[in-house]
Amino acid sequence: MLLLLAGGILVMIPTYRLQQKLYKKTGKHPKGHYLNLGIAIGIVLGMPIGISLDIFPIGIAVGLALGTAIGTAMEKRHENELRPLTKEEIGLKRKSQIYLLAALALGVIAFAVIFLFGFF
Repeated sequence: MLLLLAGGILVMIPTYRLQQKLYKKTGKHPKGHYLNLGIAIGIVLGMPIGISLDIFPIGIAVGLALGTAIGTAMEKRHENELRPLTKEEIGLKRKSQIYLLAALALGVIAFAVIFLFGFF
């Protein structure tokens, strides 16, 4: 688990640095910035909903839907402040997507092994 966290941090640092450099140069965020921000806000808002309902995944799903709506509205409001992704950003985005898919696959495999062999 700690290895996955370290890998995620190593994937995100170059992306963050590149986006900060380009923001200082252009004064604009990349397309999708406000959508990602809205989703993050929505998930944080959905967690207490899930805890209060005693169904944590439902809260995250509600938060994800809420965050997508918030992010889409923010994207439309700041449409003139967005710039298209550069080729370097697209490459880093692909690398992070591959990392996330690998982490998801490892999680599913670990869950299946634990569930099938009855470790808990």
